[in-house]
Amino acid sequence: MLADQRTALLVAEVDGVLIGCVAAEDRDTHGYVSMVTVSPSEQGSGLGRTLLGAAERQVREGFGHTRARMSFISLRTELIGWYRRRGYRDSGETAPFPYGDSRFGEPVRDDLAFVILEKPLD
Repeated sequence: MLADQRTALLVAEVDGVLIGCVAAEDRDTHGYVSMVTVSPSEQGSGLGRTLLGAAERQVREGFGHTRARMSFISLRTELIGWYRRRGYRDSGETAPFPYGDSRFGEPVRDDLAFVILEKPLD
């Protein structure tokens, strides 16, 4: 991922300690934001919102896209709500959960799916 010039990994550090990160990807028709991560000690500080804004700027200014997309497991309603409050809306699309792919862990449910959210960046 880091070697791909179509991906930017943005990080936040304090005194050389990683406290958050986000990835922004240049996809053919849109930007894709993923891996928004904030250290538990920094949650509630606004860092997540700042990282998300930086990723959206990268998608818009660095990659030239007018919309960003994200995907979430449909059961993560609180997380999806957080992104909706930041302007993301349902795209109407879903994607199947990749059962059998060890990169995504061993699910204990058989009803998982991804919802796709998007946000205009103009």
